[in-house]
Amino acid sequence: MQVSHAKEDSRERFLAATEKLFVEYGYKGTTIRSICAEANTSLAILNRNWPSKEALFTEMLKRHFDPLHKLQNQLLSEVQDHSAKPKFSKVIAAFFKPAFRSIDTSGDQRTSVYSRALIDPSHEIKTIVARLIDQTRSHLIDLVRKALPNYDRRQIFILMNLVFGAYVYPQAFGHQLASAMNV
Repeated sequence: MQVSHAKEDSRERFLAATEKLFVEYGYKGTTIRSICAEANTSLAILNRNWPSKEALFTEMLKRHFDPLHKLQNQLLSEVQDHSAKPKFSKVIAAFFKPAFRSIDTSGDQRTSVYSRALIDPSHEIKTIVARLIDQTRSHLIDLVRKALPNYDRRQIFILMNLVFGAYVYPQAFGHQLASAMNV
């Protein structure tokens, strides 16, 4: 029993270290060795838990994406169930309500990890994120198309970039502005 607690503790330390380093350095700048150093444990133990850096990052990101997406899909389904042509504002509110609930100004990494993942330029993170967001993205876009039937794909793309940019940018870079403003 003690061994499984030790194994779970080291897994948790690796995941926490990965989160911290990823937010600061991104995927390319976060090495397996730096994760081991931050977690204060060995490369051999990390390799017993994850076969690759991508597998470690997938698990770490799932911890942030899955609970948020579950709530988002639930709320989006409620909007969908109430109207054949939902209001755009209700669709956006349903999507962002769980995200805003998870914002924590006490230094918690949840929103920072999520936002960093959405803007990280590495191919590996883009691939992981695409898999993790596919169902929620499809649900959201389907409802946006129903809410805005006169908008074409390009207009929806521009609109959603504006909406997501207003959320992701402050989460990913707001600490710099907050620091400059002494907040």
